[in-house]
Amino acid sequence: MADDQEKKKDEVVRLLSDVESQAERVEALGQDIARSARLARDVVGPVRDIIRNTPVEALSKEALDRQAETWRAWQSVAGKIEQARTNVGSFTALSVASTSTSTGMIAMVSSTPLWSPRLPADVDAAKLRLHQTLERFPLAEQAQSFMQRLGLDRRSGGRRAPLELLAEARGALEVPAFKHGGATAVLIPLRECIEAALAELLRRRLAQEPAGKAQEKLRSIGRQCHRDGLDEAYFERLAVESESLLDDLSGAKQAPLPRERVIELFHRGLLFLNSVMGGIDENRLRSA
Repeated sequence: MADDQEKKKDEVVRLLSDVESQAERVEALGQDIARSARLARDVVGPVRDIIRNTPVEALSKEALDRQAETWRAWQSVAGKIEQARTNVGSFTALSVASTSTSTGMIAMVSSTPLWSPRLPADVDAAKLRLHQTLERFPLAEQAQSFMQRLGLDRRSGGRRAPLELLAEARGALEVPAFKHGGATAVLIPLRECIEAALAELLRRRLAQEPAGKAQEKLRSIGRQCHRDGLDEAYFERLAVESESLLDDLSGAKQAPLPRERVIELFHRGLLFLNSVMGGIDENRLRSA
């Protein structure tokens, strides 16, 4: 059994190394696309104004033909890139969901008595780098964008909108100094935000079916509303993760938590929430 676990651990470490290399290549590709699109966007405005305001007699037919041909060719290739939107959306969702899964595993490892009272120095250092990375990534802004796309920025049935609850949690986190109960002010609204989002998405499924616990809700939402390009187990993984996450967020009521732990749970909750919303095709939801 121990040998099998060691092999699996080695396999995951190799997989993560391969992902790192592939992510670097995809990032470079995305940067090339963004730079080229930015160049075209910045150029066409002044070129359009010059042509528009130049007397037609000063523009040869051959020059106008070349302009038309080159920009039509640009449109043709750009259209092919835009056709990959489905894959890009799924890639975005999986990037966030994979990170969410990893933070859940790290939370489990950190609470294992085997590692108490302190993680080894190299694990501590890696954990710090991870959370510094998450601090730099605009998780809250991404959640806001997802909520607006899915219509979760509006109240429904007299209930507070998920976007409103997220703003409350984020505002409490940004208070410079935590007072007694500070963790509750951040993590309970975040939990309520997740639950409100699930409830609203559940209400807007095209077909109603029984779904009680969070796991059942996620499975039902995933079956009916998932993005094309996501593997069948995408929402199953989120369903499994949901139970421990919601329990950990509720734990803020039980005992005072240091700010570092609150920030970790805030990031973990946002990653989970973004994984859920990023995996949903809004065209498979009924109107809000």
